[in-house]
Amino acid sequence: MPLAHLSILPDSLTTTSDSTGQFSVRIRPGEKVLQVTYVGYEIFQQTVLVKGNTEFFITLKVKVDQLNEVVITGKRNTLQEIFESNQTS
Repeated sequence: MPLAHLSILPDSLTTTSDSTGQFSVRIRPGEKVLQVTYVGYEIFQQTVLVKGNTEFFITLKVKVDQLNEVVITGKRNTLQEIFESNQTS
C-alpha cells in the first residue's frame, strides 16, 4: 500500500512506504515494536526481535466499522400544492 505509515519504537523512527508499499529502514538490532497504519485498515502492531538484516512481510486487515441505521424521509408535493405555491397575489 503506497504511503502507509511505519513507526518503530523505542527508536521513534517514522517513515512512509514507497509506491509499491515497501519500507526500507536502518535500525540497530534489538527488540522493536513495529506499527503500520493506513486509512481504512486496522492498525498493525507487533513486537519483533531484529538481528542484522531482517525482512518482514506485513498484511493489513480492512477495518470494518459497524454503521448505525440510517433513516431517510422525504415528502412528495402533489400537483395541487405545486400549483398553489406558484400562484402570485
